[in-house]
Amino acid sequence: MAKRIKLYARNAFGVPIKRCCASCAFKSYTAAGERHCSYKDCKVESCKVCGLWKMNKQLKAAGLSGGKVKRKEYLSFLLTIRQEEQVARQNGLRIVSKSVEQIRVMFEREFGSIYHIG
Repeated sequence: MAKRIKLYARNAFGVPIKRCCASCAFKSYTAAGERHCSYKDCKVESCKVCGLWKMNKQLKAAGLSGGKVKRKEYLSFLLTIRQEEQVARQNGLRIVSKSVEQIRVMFEREFGSIYHIG
């Protein structure tokens, strides 16, 4: 009998996270923008999960901000970096995406807090 995998896991802040390839730390994307497993080096399908699933960093931190609203400037900054990474991939460059944490630190060094105050 096959081992049954639980559908949800809770992070350290009690937020339920669906176990699927989209929430996995090993998720990456091909140059064509298709979801790819960097651990098994294979294409994955939406809503699928394997026994190697590990919660990604962003979802581990879900709930940490306590409901703070992020600044539009930060969200634009994040989007611009992701778009630049996508263009680089489309141009055939093999790059490692910056983590959300790295992008946050870059933004805060230049513009201050990522959170809306007031």
